[in-house]
Amino acid sequence: YVIAVDLNKKDYDSYYKISYLLNELDKKEDAIIMLNNLLSKKPEYINATMLLGDILSSQERYKEALNVYTNGLKYSPNNYDLYYSMGIVYTMLNDFPNAKICYEKAATINSLLYHAYYSLGQINLIEMDLDEAEKYFTKCLESKEHEADAYYKLGKIYMLRGDHDNAVKFVNLAIELDNNYIKIANQEPIFIPVKSKFQIPIIDEEDIKPRKTTYTKKELK
Repeated sequence: YVIAVDLNKKDYDSYYKISYLLNELDKKEDAIIMLNNLLSKKPEYINATMLLGDILSSQERYKEALNVYTNGLKYSPNNYDLYYSMGIVYTMLNDFPNAKICYEKAATINSLLYHAYYSLGQINLIEMDLDEAEKYFTKCLESKEHEADAYYKLGKIYMLRGDHDNAVKFVNLAIELDNNYIKIANQEPIFIPVKSKFQIPIIDEEDIKPRKTTYTKKELK
């Protein structure tokens, strides 16, 4: 790729590939320098915008990452990934109002990608807006990827409302879909009053499979 760039200074794809590989080699500062140079010449290169923002976010340089994503919106105003990434950054900055705006925009752009709905549910649960949280987690039940997580969160919501029967019902549904929730629910203080009602299958600890997820490291954080 370096040879390709030497032969053609406008080979932006090879330039991006070098930046990507530098990041993979954990030479993040070098990658940041190259990506800034690339975006100064071709600011509409959204893959470079996303990679630069993600690297900065991984280093907890959230305000810098936010500036990068915001600049990217000038060239791709209806980009789901940009709005979703901005939602994550605002969340890490504890700016929940702006995080919700970004997640809602992302969900509007692509209603079939449920990460944004799940994030909205979590923020509303943190803010104790239980009706809004329930709305978004219920929406996530349409996605197999988020179904178990959403059932578990709905169980929490019903515990907070004092509806123990529904809380147990939803946690049991989560456990049926993902046996990791056996351990998670038993360790959750809010469920202490109803732990004996969980319909936990008799399985060996060693039979509990690692949770499958398609979340990126950024999303998991």
